Amino acid sequence: MNLVVVEDAPLIREQLLRLLAQEPRIHVQGTASTEDEAHALIRREQPQAIVLDLGLAQGNGVRLLERLRAEGCASQVLILTNNLGEPLRRRCAELGAAGYYDKSLEVPACLQHLYSWLPELPVKEPARPVPQTTASPAGFEELIRLACLMLDVPMVLVSYRNLDQQWQLSPHGLTAREAERCMAFCVRNAGEGELVEGGDAQDGPDWQPQALVRSGARLRFYAGMALSGAEGEPLGSLFVFDSRERTLDAAQREGLRLLAGRVQTEIDLRRRVDELDRTAQQRGRAEAQLRHLAAHDALTGLANRRTFQDRLGVQERQARRRGEGFAVMFLDLDRFKWVNDTLGHEIGDRLLALAAERLRSTLRQSDTVARLGGDEFAVLMPELAHEQEAEALASKLVKILAQPFELAGRKLHLGVSVGVAIYPRHGEVEALMRHADLAMYEAKRQGGGRMTLFTPALDAHAEARLALENELDEAIALGGLTVWYQPQIGLSDFGLRGAEALVRWQHPRMGLVSPERFIPLAEECGLIGAIGLAVLDQALAQLACWDRQGIEVPRIAVNVSPVELCEDYVDLLRAALNRHGIAPQRLELEITETALCGESTQMLRTLVRARALGVQVAVDDFGVGYSSLGNLRRLPIDALKIDRSFLRDLEHSEKDEAILQAVVTMARTLGLRTVAEGVETTGQLGRTWALGCDSLQGYLISRPQPAAAFTEWLQRDHPGLSSRYELPQVVRDNTLLSPLPSI
Repeated sequence: MNLVVVEDAPLIREQLLRLLAQEPRIHVQGTASTEDEAHALIRREQPQAIVLDLGLAQGNGVRLLERLRAEGCASQVLILTNNLGEPLRRRCAELGAAGYYDKSLEVPACLQHLYSWLPELPVKEPARPVPQTTASPAGFEELIRLACLMLDVPMVLVSYRNLDQQWQLSPHGLTAREAERCMAFCVRNAGEGELVEGGDAQDGPDWQPQALVRSGARLRFYAGMALSGAEGEPLGSLFVFDSRERTLDAAQREGLRLLAGRVQTEIDLRRRVDELDRTAQQRGRAEAQLRHLAAHDALTGLANRRTFQDRLGVQERQARRRGEGFAVMFLDLDRFKWVNDTLGHEIGDRLLALAAERLRSTLRQSDTVARLGGDEFAVLMPELAHEQEAEALASKLVKILAQPFELAGRKLHLGVSVGVAIYPRHGEVEALMRHADLAMYEAKRQGGGRMTLFTPALDAHAEARLALENELDEAIALGGLTVWYQPQIGLSDFGLRGAEALVRWQHPRMGLVSPERFIPLAEECGLIGAIGLAVLDQALAQLACWDRQGIEVPRIAVNVSPVELCEDYVDLLRAALNRHGIAPQRLELEITETALCGESTQMLRTLVRARALGVQVAVDDFGVGYSSLGNLRRLPIDALKIDRSFLRDLEHSEKDEAILQAVVTMARTLGLRTVAEGVETTGQLGRTWALGCDSLQGYLISRPQPAAAFTEWLQRDHPGLSSRYELPQVVRDNTLLSPLPSI
């Protein structure tokens, strides 16, 4: 079968050709990478089949197929592409494409479809070899001459069977075309090692179609036998032919058998040499494959980290000699983790392969693109004349990867963050990779979907961040973190409903470090779990201490990060509660609304188990996330802590007042407690009471304090709250802006 391959990606094209070469019945007439090149090739060669990619270097496969069908091209077509959208699939089917296959996963299925079009072998010859012609080896020349002299015949045909091919070793007295037409008969009629002899070929139905019989030579005699190896495996055959009607005498028959034995020995030796050669070739291919695997990423076919570093080293030496510059870019796909976690690793892998193909098709042939691991890639851009060239390429990559990917019937939007470092301005090999990485993280910190050129300020910031990370690790290990407490007060009677435990870091050089600074750092570097457990242990220990002192604190609340809510978190909670003798109902976990909206299955499963233990759960900063009423109904929660942003303008904003009223009404409907955060004025106090909030927390009542100061506040200041703030008077002095809305 004649075939044309239309594919613009060199790596995929080479892999296809390598696989097709294993099927001797397929002849690849040519390959093309653009629409016009493919059109010219197909019109010239008129192939029986076409393997067609839709995304080409110039033009596209659908338009090519439309042009071919309009011109009457009847070739069978199989589509092998990464563009899996249903409209394209339907259009290709309308144009007569026989199959539509995913390039990332379905290459074997596509080839199997192609092989199904090959003509079946005759029933009498289930594995008949393919005829081939080769020059007579020197070892057979003497045997052929002996056969001609001993048997007095003008024509000799020695064939050699090797795997799926039948070679004409010595078509003596026959043209190659005549020998090819005779060989099939010889294979079928050579017998099982016994000499066969035929009379007038005019009487044999198998010979009638042969060219030699129909020609003027009028073949009238044949004799020969099959040749077998030491284990009985077929090696080929030896046949002699004559245009005279005759028979062999006993001596001639014995001579033919002896000659067959000699030919058999020569062929067996040749077969063994071929086997050795084939083994060497297979070993060479295996070694080449191992070298390829050692240098390339198995999923995407791109260079791997080691190869990238090797090429970077070579490029640096060349650039130093020539006085040239080059650029290193680090790329990290935005939102890939969400796709991988939500749609599964199989979709994630296919998405990585598609992203790699876009990068490869966008870069120059002299550029190197590598996959460093996960969703991180790197690009080496040599022969850089101006920094602006690198920035322009990085911006182009951002634009290319911002376009949606069509996969599994979905449109997936990713984006990429790119960091760029320039040689020699930003250092040598190790420094370049580190600086490109820092620039990439800065692009991601700014929201992703952009490129950032490295600046020395990023290096200084990274050094300071690393130092702070090490100092935070040391503070956790040495007990340098402390817990402060802020009360939660009931609005009905100013009674203590509980206290929130808030972590503080007293740095020996920088003083009190804000949690807003070190908590995100702890989440990034993996220290948040240790901080969370340390705060939990201190808070429960303090609650037990207050119990021993006879000071009633009904509940203690601790903040938890989604990172902490792993599979064994509830076991750690249970152990801490048992260690300090605290009932689970007196512990409340606070998690932000934004984190709850992340839809992490593991996090929700952990919260359900915590509530089953008796621990309560509160939604912190409620109102700034995207919770729907349906989500709140399903979430394992007990309380809503209304974000301080809704209280900031409560005294002057009818909208904030209406929103707060709606939240309180909704919470009551769902059976949830409400806590107003950030209450700082008596006006805010009066309105939260009038709108029906259950409790409040804020600077108006008390700032967060260390345990000793908080204990003193409980004993000295808390009892006088109800007389200090007489709620009916507060409301009368700070009348509501409008009547309460009917919700």
